[in-house]
Amino acid sequence: MPYIITTTAPYSDATWDPEDPIPPRVTRRAIATIDRSTVEDALAIAGVSGGWSAIVCELPAKGERLTLPDETVIKLERVSWQQIAQHAGWPAPPLDEFLPDLLAAFNAGT
Repeated sequence: MPYIITTTAPYSDATWDPEDPIPPRVTRRAIATIDRSTVEDALAIAGVSGGWSAIVCELPAKGERLTLPDETVIKLERVSWQQIAQHAGWPAPPLDEFLPDLLAAFNAGT
């Protein structure tokens, strides 16, 4: 089963006005498995550094969250291939040999 890693980062700009309706920065990455290098890559794309991948890999697989010291929230969610396909705009999950293409399509659109 694949996973989606969602990161929600607060604004780092000290001049940002809390009354401003612009939402925080959110990234979503789909990954096929939970392993440290895959999670590190997903977190790096989201701008998260500092060795958090090992902790994220230990999160239970359904909807668990981790809040970092800078108030960035990382959510790890186990999902189905059907959910990934729907989010990527595919009519149905593909055969196994095309799953990397599905992940790439999902990640290109998020």
